[in-house]
Amino acid sequence: MKFAISSRVPGEPNRLVPGLLSTAVLHSPEESVDLLRNHSPEAQQHFGKRWVLEGDTGLLMFQALMDDEEPVAEEISFANEGGPCLVVSQRLKNTLHRFVLPRDTRCCEFLLACVQSPPLIALGNAWGTESVLMESCLPSAGFASLLSSIRECGQQDASAQQDTRETGMAPLLFTVPTSDPMLQELSVSVSESLLLPQR
Repeated sequence: MKFAISSRVPGEPNRLVPGLLSTAVLHSPEESVDLLRNHSPEAQQHFGKRWVLEGDTGLLMFQALMDDEEPVAEEISFANEGGPCLVVSQRLKNTLHRFVLPRDTRCCEFLLACVQSPPLIALGNAWGTESVLMESCLPSAGFASLLSSIRECGQQDASAQQDTRETGMAPLLFTVPTSDPMLQELSVSVSESLLLPQR
């Protein structure tokens, strides 16, 4: 699932930032084996079995990743001060990408594993077949801090996720940070469970 999007800049109603909405996939170490087969044997040996966050980014960010001139800045947090979504962001030059995942049991397993070993980030060119695989630079303390804020790991109220789908996803996905006034592209990869009705 991939859609071109445009985001309005707070305080600048006539300015639109182009971007992309795509599906995020969180792969467990066992599931990541198939994903890593698409990369070189050297990469498979170097990275080993890890949790992998997979998504797509727009052309500007993908080109910047391929140039490999600057380090990628990353952030991780629960949206809306402890809300039902985990947001992992990557900033590079004037581009921004967000992973948005439900705060559920699988998310907690992911955070727990990342305290011991950083996850891998797989970002694909949404309009092509190439992808970039890199190790997250987030410190283990960041994952540990989020884990400590979860009192009942995996017991996230399903109604909270439903509320997020119905009322809170648009601001979370498409808001351009006021700290990035020169942002030229905003791409978001979202777990399907946050976008599609649950049966």
